[in-house]
Amino acid sequence: MRRSALNEVIRMHFDAVSHRYTSGRLGCDEAADLLGVLLSTFYRMRKRFDPHGLDGLVDQRIGKLSARRAPVDETLRVISLLKVSISISPSSISTRNFLAMAEIAALPGQKIH
Repeated sequence: MRRSALNEVIRMHFDAVSHRYTSGRLGCDEAADLLGVLLSTFYRMRKRFDPHGLDGLVDQRIGKLSARRAPVDETLRVISLLKVSISISPSSISTRNFLAMAEIAALPGQKIH
């Protein structure tokens, strides 16, 4: 199940489970089990639910770019160097070393797309 669909299922169930928890009919452990999440996750969900309601349960990571994502210009540079005919296997060496070797291997008059 996709993360967004799973989020929606948890949001639908959380309202009922949270109501049972606040009325004292469920403990934290039981509520977490019913939702299929860890106890610490249930605590975090409760903490976000109080000020923001069901909207606070939406996963904030969805739609955000990874902090580890390479810049576009660097990605394009790597792709263009890979298109150049060289005898180096990128899987056998680190990316940094591959780029250094590829730039040396590219002939000065050769056009890199």
